[in-house]
Amino acid sequence: MEFHLFLLLTCLSSLAVARTSVSPAAEAVTWAVEEGAVTCVLVSFDAVLAVTYPALFSSGSINFTKPEQTTVALPSNAVIDQQSSSCSPTYQRIVLRWPGQFSHKLSIDFTKESQNTVVKSLSFEYDLSDSNLFPNATSGNATIARSNEKVLLTFPATSYWECETGVAIELETLAGEPYGAVLNATNVRLEAFRTASDKAFNGVPQVCAADPSTTTSSTTTSTTTSTTTTSSTTTSPTTQTTTTSSTTPWTVPTTTLSPPPSAVWSVKDTRTGGYCVLAALDAQFTIYFNATFPAAPNTTHIAPSHALTLPSTANVVQDQSYCDAGSVLAPRQRIVLQWGTYKTNLTLTFAQDPVTNTTTIKEVQLQYDLNDAAIFPDRTPLENNIVTAVSSGQIDTIPNHMYKQCLTGFTTLLKINGEKDLNATMAWSNVRLQAFRNQTTTTFEGNADVCQGDQHLTTPTPFITSTAPPPLPLSGAFYNLTYPNGSQCLMVHFDLGITAMYYKKDATVGNGTIASVNNGTINHTLSWCSENRSMLVIEEFLPSWRLKMQFDNWSGKAYMSMVQLKYNLHTSWKFPDADEHADMWMNATSLKRWSSTLGHSYKCLTRQDTLKLDTAGQRAVESMTLYLGQVKLRAFVPYNETITNGTQTWGQEEECGMDVLTNDIVPIAVGCALAALVVIVLIAYVIGRRRNRARGYESM
Repeated sequence: MEFHLFLLLTCLSSLAVARTSVSPAAEAVTWAVEEGAVTCVLVSFDAVLAVTYPALFSSGSINFTKPEQTTVALPSNAVIDQQSSSCSPTYQRIVLRWPGQFSHKLSIDFTKESQNTVVKSLSFEYDLSDSNLFPNATSGNATIARSNEKVLLTFPATSYWECETGVAIELETLAGEPYGAVLNATNVRLEAFRTASDKAFNGVPQVCAADPSTTTSSTTTSTTTSTTTTSSTTTSPTTQTTTTSSTTPWTVPTTTLSPPPSAVWSVKDTRTGGYCVLAALDAQFTIYFNATFPAAPNTTHIAPSHALTLPSTANVVQDQSYCDAGSVLAPRQRIVLQWGTYKTNLTLTFAQDPVTNTTTIKEVQLQYDLNDAAIFPDRTPLENNIVTAVSSGQIDTIPNHMYKQCLTGFTTLLKINGEKDLNATMAWSNVRLQAFRNQTTTTFEGNADVCQGDQHLTTPTPFITSTAPPPLPLSGAFYNLTYPNGSQCLMVHFDLGITAMYYKKDATVGNGTIASVNNGTINHTLSWCSENRSMLVIEEFLPSWRLKMQFDNWSGKAYMSMVQLKYNLHTSWKFPDADEHADMWMNATSLKRWSSTLGHSYKCLTRQDTLKLDTAGQRAVESMTLYLGQVKLRAFVPYNETITNGTQTWGQEEECGMDVLTNDIVPIAVGCALAALVVIVLIAYVIGRRRNRARGYESM
């Protein structure tokens, strides 16, 4: 789970405050869980939690809820919850409780697997009725935020784990985005499944990778200990041989922006001096939002934004970008770019998987302000105009020590939380990304992990669109998207017809049909091609109507996967007395129409494809059906494919069943005619032979 961009500002600044204000590791409080004479669990750390919770605000007579942030520090006088802590042989838990009337608790669960200690989970239970920590909270309910990783940490059972530099762990709530917490812990030491009675960390410590380690002959450790029998006891100093870490004061990672024209943005880790994240890309966003007709202020409709582009002058947000977060086994890094008067933010989050030795582009977030009238004309006024759109699922993977290159680009769908019909698309191009690096230069290191669309590229070239069709003898209309060199990336032809059963003003149902709607043009801003998905948007075939067609590349097959129709019945005389005058939207999703092998084309000239659109939530029509005939499609055409005599071929054609049947009729008919002719000749021969024999008998 990822949080809004402002959460990282809070949590990182909180971490900086916590790290510089706490005592060194040698003076940190140690908590112990005891059972009989055995001290089974020892933990020692300083912690600050950045919590995002629902808060109630008002504007005039209107009340509304929005996320609010607060920081909660683990007090040094926290005590152990005796009833909730555990010392069983294979499962152990320590629960730290804040003093006072409110039930705030921090829990760490350990399991023993083979010869290892596993930190299985971490949770924070907090009471929103504590108005000092959570002002204006919408309710006084107890809330639990838990870690979302299956395993946070593993180390040998004969050792303890140490990380003075610190870790950040994200905690989720059942409420989901954007509510939850981030635990920032420093001076960390953890040990479980102990059999000794003392309260000193035993064995050679397993030092985290973030701590630059040095070897010393001995370290003197003095601790203040809280146990299940007493809130605190003082133990005598204990001398032990360890591998220790230098105590490096925590500072917030700073970022630097490489100047144009290179437009390479970078995040610098001030602890090591290296750059952990490099990003170079062009991006264009299309955002769907609720708009109001100027002539009818009480009528709203969904509209696409004007083009929003990531400029090369965007700045890196220093206090929201970071080089280390997440769990130990799933570290994360992030870069946040900001531009414009309205402070549009683009966030790229990366995660590392040590098992597969890969880096994933984990998430993309776009935060924008609907008050930007140049991008969102006629937008519907809202209480909260700051909107965040988030990707669903990981974007791509990159082998470690390589960087991702995709100059031809790809597209990512961004969803807006709580909105079914509103979303945004991000069209990437000229992409180079690298994370989890520690070089002191801003040059992409290692080999490029090149996307499929770049396999034939010789120079970086973005996509452009065109409507110039190849000269083929078909009725209907061609709609093609092309590369800069003039070759097509998408070639499609069809004859469009529309039938609607619509609601009339007198409450009856009318029937309107429009045949051969083939005078549309491509919307150059909303149409695009990428490696695995392409979008074709056709407009002006009817006033205020728009047809959006999505094509996917999956498992070696290219096909049409989605159709979306924007319509307004009032703009066509084919739907007289229509009751609804507003712009409306209908979809047909999860399709697999017009499928062909990648590199081939689909053809169906004799059969008309009928596509019924989803009528859920429609108030204008009872049904809407599209009729698509004379279909030819070739999608995901390789870049720089050979063009002969100014035209591009459709490749090997894969025909629909009706076309195959039609093509077979002529040879079958010829064969049947020849067979009939042979039969007629044979019959004539037999009849003639019999007559000749009959005449011979008569002459005798």
